[in-house]
Amino acid sequence: MFAEQDLTFAVNFEDWKAGRVLSDFEFSMKFRSQRLSSLTIDVTVTLPRLYPDVAPRIRVESKSFSNKQLDTVAKHLQRVVDAESGNESLMLVVQSAQEILDQISEDSSDHHATSPATSTHIVQSVPVPTLLESQRITFLREFILSHHIYNKTKRENILDWAKESKLGGVSFPGKPGVIIVEGEKKSVLEYSARVKSMNWQRIRTQLTEEKLCEDFEEFQKLCVFGEKFEEKHFVNHNNHLDSAQVLATLTSVGLSDRFHSLFGMSG
Repeated sequence: MFAEQDLTFAVNFEDWKAGRVLSDFEFSMKFRSQRLSSLTIDVTVTLPRLYPDVAPRIRVESKSFSNKQLDTVAKHLQRVVDAESGNESLMLVVQSAQEILDQISEDSSDHHATSPATSTHIVQSVPVPTLLESQRITFLREFILSHHIYNKTKRENILDWAKESKLGGVSFPGKPGVIIVEGEKKSVLEYSARVKSMNWQRIRTQLTEEKLCEDFEEFQKLCVFGEKFEEKHFVNHNNHLDSAQVLATLTSVGLSDRFHSLFGMSG
C-alpha cells in the first residue's frame, strides 16, 4: 500500500481547483508490496481540467517490472478509468494498482521458493496476472436499417448516445436511414435498444457481427471506427440516401463486402 509520504504533487491542488493553475493536475503514487520489500510501482495520474467528464491519463513506472509488464498494467489501469468517464475514478486506480501488485508479489514469492535468481529477475519472469492477460471482451457490430431518418432530435440522440457509451460507428440520415455501431457487446446492445425505443415507422437490425476477443488488443483491431461516431449526410434532392456514398464509406474502413447484406444489392 502507499502512505502519505508516497504521494507527490506537480502543482498545489487548491491552486489548480481554484483555477490559478491552468495546466492539468498531476500527482504520483508509489505502491509497495508487503511481501517483497523491493517490489514497488509508481503510478502517475494526470487529471484534465474537465475531470471527471474527461478520464484521467495514467502512466506507470517501476524498476521491478519488465517493459511488457509495465505496458500491460498501464493499459489495464487506463481501461479502468476510461470505463468510468463521467464518474470519480481515483479510488478505482488505487484499488486496481494495489491488487495487481499483490498478485504479482504473491506469484513472485511462489517462484522464489524454487528459484535461486534475484528478486528483480523473479518478478520480471512472472507472467502478468491472469486477470489482466485474459480479460476477454465480446466485440459486436450492428448494422441498423430504418425506413428513414429525418428528425433532428433523433439524429442528435443517435450521435450523443453513441458518444456517451464510447462506441464507434457512423449514421447516415435520409431514406432509408442507416446506423452502423460497434464496440463492447453490452454497450452496443444497450445503445441499439435505446435507439429503437424512439418512435419509428420501421426499424430493424439488418446485420450483426460478433466475436469473443481474447484481449483488448484483439478487440481494438476489430473496431474499424475506433471510438469515433459521426454523421455522414449523403442524400439527393428527394432526401433519398446516396447508396454509392455509403459504399465508399464502407470501403474506406474495409467493410465493402457488407454492402450487399445491408441493402440487398452488390457493390
